[in-house]
Amino acid sequence: MREGGVRRFEGIEIDCTQWPLLLWESPSHRVSDQSSVDALAWLEELWRTTPAGAKSFMLTDLSRMEEVAPASQRKYAAEFMDRNRDLQRRATVGGAIVATSPIVRGALRAVFWIRPPALEPRMVTTREEGLVYGIDLLAAACPPLPGHLQDLRSKLLPGAPAVREPTKRPP
Repeated sequence: MREGGVRRFEGIEIDCTQWPLLLWESPSHRVSDQSSVDALAWLEELWRTTPAGAKSFMLTDLSRMEEVAPASQRKYAAEFMDRNRDLQRRATVGGAIVATSPIVRGALRAVFWIRPPALEPRMVTTREEGLVYGIDLLAAACPPLPGHLQDLRSKLLPGAPAVREPTKRPP
């Protein structure tokens, strides 16, 4: 797998510090086409270098976006989804998108209608909702859930029952 940490692409930030939970944040302002291309290429390489059997979850936070990405970037994102269908299924459990703007949500729905993704992301209204959804998907698909994600879920949902690990059948 590529190095973790936080990568920045002219305002786009991809945070891998909570692996296998990834956070993509887009800024309020438009970014260049090249920054969008570079960020998606880095994500593609991250997926390619994910060890066999490992899975991640991507939370894409677009809540700060005030306008829709230009057509050139929407087109490239759709091509990225088409090109990486099998890779996305192999390396991820899915994703969620935080989109509070009705305009941004509408544009996303249009892109997904024209080019359905391999694993359709859940649309959420808060980052917390998306994080809990992702942690629960990871817990179901890739037990055991890492301790840092169990702790994060407990902070996001105080008083909620812990994520239950599947019971193992006796041999």
